[in-house]
Amino acid sequence: MHLQQHGLSLEYLPGTKYASLPTEILCEIFALASSISLAEFPKQRFMPIVISHVDRRWREIVLDLPNLWTPVRISGYDATVLDTVFTRSKGHSLDIFLDYPQATPTGANLRLWNTLISVLSQMYRCRSLTISTVDANFKLIRNVFGYRCMAPLLESLKLTCIDAAAREPSIFPVINYDITKLSSIYVDGLVLMNTLSMGVKEMEIRNTVGPWDWPRSSGSLDSTFHSLTLERLTLVNVPVPQSTTFETPALTEIICRGRNSETIFNSDFNPTALSSIEVSQVDTQTWAEIVNHFSRTWQLQRFNSVKHLTLSDFDTSALCADRLDVRFPNAFSGLSHCNFVNASPKFLFNILSENSTVWPNVSFDIDGIKVPHPATGIAI
Repeated sequence: MHLQQHGLSLEYLPGTKYASLPTEILCEIFALASSISLAEFPKQRFMPIVISHVDRRWREIVLDLPNLWTPVRISGYDATVLDTVFTRSKGHSLDIFLDYPQATPTGANLRLWNTLISVLSQMYRCRSLTISTVDANFKLIRNVFGYRCMAPLLESLKLTCIDAAAREPSIFPVINYDITKLSSIYVDGLVLMNTLSMGVKEMEIRNTVGPWDWPRSSGSLDSTFHSLTLERLTLVNVPVPQSTTFETPALTEIICRGRNSETIFNSDFNPTALSSIEVSQVDTQTWAEIVNHFSRTWQLQRFNSVKHLTLSDFDTSALCADRLDVRFPNAFSGLSHCNFVNASPKFLFNILSENSTVWPNVSFDIDGIKVPHPATGIAI
């Protein structure tokens, strides 16, 4: 049986003949098998096709379940099979996954081109698009998509360039989308055009420049990142030019990891709704620059709205306490909770133990354990 070849079996139903199972039960089994195939069987992209080859009844059932054909995971170059899957999804919204971890083999470029053309023809009903591949294939995707990609139903966009560190990042093409639909963007190793950030509520940028670095027609070195909807921003090894102005009045959470984490705070950045900041995986020098930035007199009052501060996954013990003063905690005068994860609180606790009036109502967690306030000795 085809299912048994892919690790699936009906042996867990002792004494039951699968042919006698009610259609409703088979539908549930098929839905489970199709969902598992995406995570557990990476070599088998279209489990519904496998199921449809078992017998006539199973084929009739699976062809009458268009939702089973809507998660479309593509790693091959057979556009004919892809067109079959698109047809059997019967116009339902699609979740498309393009997964090409290696460069396209010699002679397969034309087949990949035809596959991408087939994907482009269905972008009008694509709900989420996930692409993970090498730079050479992203260049081909840009050539195919051009400025013709219409995706009015797109809600989520996730792009990962596997060999991003090896060269200058590619630019992902413009997608025409509905700004009331697209809410989440994840980009790793690619340049994202500024126009792809409008309407987005959650954005994660890794190992590249952000959409605020996209060249302006004016040629000005100063740039403005404007978003009335962005609520959560994650930056991992992303530099932010000091001349950048952020207009993000809805931003409530920012996460900075790795290299260049301090640059976001050195920009013209003053989100009035910001309530949570996390800084992690930075070296001692970067952390010292962040602390120095927050300690500057002219920065005070800018982050009064922050309620939660998380410091994680780096060594702060080398940072001399005598370089700090109460201006750092005063920069977060509205703070209610401070969380340390795999990071030493000593530098900050030294300040607070000598200044009992600073952060008197702030609670502290260290690696998930609530600890007493360093000045009062009381765990809040």
